[in-house]
Amino acid sequence: MVKSVKKEIGAECAELGGFLENPRVHVNAFARQLNQSEQKLRNMVQ
Repeated sequence: MVKSVKKEIGAECAELGGFLENPRVHVNAFARQLNQSEQKLRNMVQ
């Protein structure tokens, strides 16, 4: 239990470290995902 939690925290810290090093890339990727999700929803509604 403790090991898996530590692993998870380590992964999140690594992810956060990567985000802090290069936030623009992560923000762009996130924005692209949001746009794709929005398109899918719009297509479903129509």
